[in-house]
Amino acid sequence: MSPSIRPRTLLAALWLPLWLAGCGGGSSSTGGAGPGGGGSTATIQVGLSVLSAQAKIIGLNPDGVFVPVTISASASNPYGVGGTYTTSGLGGVSWLPTDALSGQLRVDYKPPAMLRPGVYRDTIRVGFCNDSTCTSSNTAGQPVINVTYTVLDAGAGEKPSVTLAPGTVQVTGFVGDTLRPQAMVTATVTNPPAYAVAGSASATSNGLYSAAYSVPGGSAGQLDLLFKLPSELAAGTYDDTITVTACLDSGCANTVPVTPATIAAHYTITNTVGGALGYTIELAPPGAADVAWDATRNQLVLAVPPAGAGLPGSVTTYDPATSTQGPSLQANDAISVIALSDDGQYLYAGLKTTNVMQRFTLSPLAVDLAIPLGNDVLYPSNPQAPLCAWDIQVAPGQPHVAAIIQVDPQLSGPGGVRVFDDATGRPLVVGRDSHPSLVSIQWGADATQLFAGGETFTAMSVDSMGPVVTASGFQTGGARIHYANGLAYSEHGEVLDAPTGQLQYTFPLQGYWQSGAVDAAVGRIYFVTANNPQGYLQLEVFDLGSHAGIATVRLPGYAGFTSTTRTIRWGRDGLAIVSSLGQLVLLHGPLVAP
Repeated sequence: MSPSIRPRTLLAALWLPLWLAGCGGGSSSTGGAGPGGGGSTATIQVGLSVLSAQAKIIGLNPDGVFVPVTISASASNPYGVGGTYTTSGLGGVSWLPTDALSGQLRVDYKPPAMLRPGVYRDTIRVGFCNDSTCTSSNTAGQPVINVTYTVLDAGAGEKPSVTLAPGTVQVTGFVGDTLRPQAMVTATVTNPPAYAVAGSASATSNGLYSAAYSVPGGSAGQLDLLFKLPSELAAGTYDDTITVTACLDSGCANTVPVTPATIAAHYTITNTVGGALGYTIELAPPGAADVAWDATRNQLVLAVPPAGAGLPGSVTTYDPATSTQGPSLQANDAISVIALSDDGQYLYAGLKTTNVMQRFTLSPLAVDLAIPLGNDVLYPSNPQAPLCAWDIQVAPGQPHVAAIIQVDPQLSGPGGVRVFDDATGRPLVVGRDSHPSLVSIQWGADATQLFAGGETFTAMSVDSMGPVVTASGFQTGGARIHYANGLAYSEHGEVLDAPTGQLQYTFPLQGYWQSGAVDAAVGRIYFVTANNPQGYLQLEVFDLGSHAGIATVRLPGYAGFTSTTRTIRWGRDGLAIVSSLGQLVLLHGPLVAP
């Protein structure tokens, strides 16, 4: 069926009696003395009865042609002008009225890329509508316009082609990761045509989730590959083949050569990254609210979160070399923080809502001592609130001496610093009233120096009476601190001279700080940071002496692994990372220690 000529309403006041409404293709009526079956005969005259055009298949459409039209006896033409046309090479014909007795036909050609090289002949028949809806038209005795449209092939050296690179894609996903890997293949168009090169991609789906090919215009485009979630697949390698088809048009009447025509994708699900900065990473099954490393027995000591609300936590051990969990011992409450003496003799545990710090022996695992922390007497309105341990550090070489930050859990923010000898607290306390924003403590080289970090860095001397502030002032952004070789390292990135609190350097972290660890023996510092735009955690490793960046690697997107509370060194080349949801992530390899 032939399509109808359609009106264009350039002059709204004039087109109503001249509807070029759609006439049923191929159904023009020749009966009756004139439009509507009666009255005097109106005639149409056209300024051109033959049209011709040509274009290269890679070029633009030929310009639209305007054919002048005049009409006699408008009174006998109540329903307007109609007509039909064939569509071998025509893209459309429309009516542009000028006044009641004249106008123009606009003739448009199809884009040459939609056609194959050759000659396309069409016929335009002009007439009058037989009714107000122009369901048929009378073209008898009216003009016919013959159209010839020649589409030329591209010459030698003009034909487009597409080159894809790389021809092979290698992608790695971590076991259990909930972040979808992706890759991109560049598409380069040689001799780009006037219109964008269309195309499509089809692929197998062993490890591939989707493949989308696009060349928005010009000489550059891409093939975007998305892979299945690693958490949905078992460890192994998944191979897929992507086939790309490129065309001059969306209907693919004219294909464009693609090199290579297929892309090989190799998707490996593993927990190991090779190389000089390689590592192995896994989500350890016990989970942890906090973690410490027992170097004397080569094991991690874990504070295990409660199994449910209102239930107590427990203490257990975990051998990362064999993935073996040791015996567990229940605590009196949920455990918020733990600290281990450097000789592995005692484990101190701060309880979440109870004003007691518990001490355990590790060999055998047993409760050793309950250390009372008392009640909050700083605020008279709440004199009976229990004080709990926010942070704990055992003095170097003195397993019976522990410093804590004690806090009223019913109030916001941490509290004062106090030193305990077994269950006896020393009298002096660096209180919340004078230093209310301390969140982390570290001993210096011996038990005579303490350093605290938080909103304000604070240096303290320690004697038998307790801690006394010696320096204070530099802000460390509320981050935990670490001590090594006379320097205090903030997990926020700052390096301070520990005795004076003077800023020495700031590491240029790429992400927002979460947690960190320092190893002076191997000369490296480790920061777990959040890459907020991309929504994942990353590990940033720097040289401790030169401050040079060593590597930044993305950590797996385990479900819920979006923020961390503690990072420690373990073993020869290991890191243990605790998430805010109680997950324990273990990483080891030359990335940590060469």
